[in-house]
This record gives sequence, C-alpha cells and structure tokens, in this order.
Amino acid sequence: NMSGAPKFPLVTTDHWNIFSKERNRSAKRRLQGPVSYRQDDSGGDVDTLLNTDSERGDSGAMLPPAFTDELTGIEFEMSDIRRKMTHLESLHADHLRNAFDDDREKENEIEILTKQITRGFHKCQNAIKLIGQKARNSSTQQQRMAANIMSSLASTLQEESSDFKKLQSGYLNRFALSLTSFVIHCIVRDSLL
Repeated sequence: NMSGAPKFPLVTTDHWNIFSKERNRSAKRRLQGPVSYRQDDSGGDVDTLLNTDSERGDSGAMLPPAFTDELTGIEFEMSDIRRKMTHLESLHADHLRNAFDDDREKENEIEILTKQITRGFHKCQNAIKLIGQKARNSSTQQQRMAANIMSSLASTLQEESSDFKKLQSGYLNRFALSLTSFVIHCIVRDSLL
C-alpha cells in the first residue's frame, strides 16, 4: 500500500481533553469523601488511568509512557518511507522507459533512495525494540500497552517491508525482461542484415 495514507494511525488521536476532564472529575470525587458517599462512581477506565503512583509526577498528573518519543519517531519514519517508496516507484518507471539510455544519474538516485528506505526500516525496527526496553520498568498496564503497540507496529513494518520488496522485485523483473527483449531485437536485426 503506497497510497501515502497510514495503515495504522500511530499516536494521532488526541485524548488529552478527555483525560483532563476525567482526571478533574476523579480528583473532585476524592475530595468529596469515601466511595460510599460519592454520587457518580463510574470507576473503570478513569480509575485505571489514575491509580498508579509510580507513573505520577509531583503534581499528581499522569505522565505519558516513556516510549512516546519512539512512537512519534516511528510515525515520522514510516511516513517518510512511504513517500520515498512512491518516489522510487516513479524513478523505476522512468528508468524503464529509457532503459538503454546511459543515465548514471538516475541509477545513482535509485540506489541512494533504495539505501535510504532500507535505513528507514532499520531505524523503525530499532525504535520498536527500544519501546520494549523502555517499558520494562513501567507499570504492568504500560508494559501490556507497549507489547500491543510493538506488535501492531511490527506488523505494519512487515507489510511495508513486503511492499518494498515487491516494488524492488517488480522493477528488477521488468528490467530483465526489457533487457532480454533488447538482446533478442538486436540478434534478429543482425541476422536480417
């Protein structure tokens, strides 16, 4: 899928307003007294978000997961990979149209772009591993969340890598076919002379 649209919306949903509202409501409930006197005791996700002291700063507000920067980095890198793959696909098509022109500049651009895409995949892979490392000292809930995120990212990365391999394979097969056609054309032309 090289449409440019992300297959997996990485950390793009803004939950801050919901979180702030629920945090404030929970703090208000704590000030009102014991659970038995509360009017609105919804529990559930709100309490889960607010129940671990190890994740709180001095202000009592919940801190984001330790791996937030890696998620942002992966999202940027995957977007960059998709953009570069689209550009590489157009370079391949252009190069195949003019396959027998001596266009070293185009070949070099294809080679550089291919290496950049490969490095991007390696960066993403390393960042996914780093998420796991950073989540080790987190709460059980954040470790579970990190494991789910890592699994989803790895799956998305694998799909993109597969698309890249197909792009490369298709280009090389079409290039070999055009080269074979050119050689056959030359043999036939020379035999007619």
